Amino acid sequence: KPACLYGAWSYANAHVLPRILLARRLRDGADAFRGRAPVRRPGNGRRSDEVAPPSRRRARGPDRVSAAGFRSALVGEHPDFAADALDATAWARLERLALASPLYAQTLRRFPHHCLWLEEPRNLHTTYRFRALADEWRAFAAPDAAELADDNVLLSRLRRWRHLMSLRIAHRGVNELADEATCVTELTRLAEFCLRECHLIALRRWTERQGEPWDEELGRLARFCVLALGKLGGEELNFSSDIDLLYLYEGEGHCRRD
Repeated sequence: KPACLYGAWSYANAHVLPRILLARRLRDGADAFRGRAPVRRPGNGRRSDEVAPPSRRRARGPDRVSAAGFRSALVGEHPDFAADALDATAWARLERLALASPLYAQTLRRFPHHCLWLEEPRNLHTTYRFRALADEWRAFAAPDAAELADDNVLLSRLRRWRHLMSLRIAHRGVNELADEATCVTELTRLAEFCLRECHLIALRRWTERQGEPWDEELGRLARFCVLALGKLGGEELNFSSDIDLLYLYEGEGHCRRD
């Protein structure tokens, strides 16, 4: 039982997808960049593809300045950054993302090399499945392999990687390179992957401290699984979702040491 609670604590406190960046904000940011404002239907607040009349459009001056100044600000802060490696179309996509999310704009200005990474063809046009996520995680963690023996370092690294992969999904979504169904599928898959990694860490920690979870009645290792409820269980997680988990296990919580 403590192992179950520890697994829940690890993910809930360190790896729940951030609430700051809302899916609607991504869509609205893209509209603002194009000079459109979403129309909300009375009663349900759903977005319509109808273009709002001029009297209802947002003031575009500050937003346009913000988008146009993103490249200048980034290059000014990082004079050695190879800005010319990206063409005008690529910068337009990055500026659209920066306009849609101040959080991700700040990330790109802190780590400008992410701009080059986001514009790689595989990140623009490929929908990542579980194997691709595993490959990306191994590549991301490899430079710090020696340090990752410390679980705190590993969890910190996993959190940074999750943020980077969320950034990639947002970049594709706000630039209409992936539809909403694809984005929520990728976000769901990313959450499942991070949850799996946290579960493996929690299980290893518990086994080292207390022994292997054991089902005394059946005389075998106790099996354990995590069920996802809500949006994660329905494979429709979005940027503002938390996760609801149910932990199932065999036995009465006994552990065995060899």
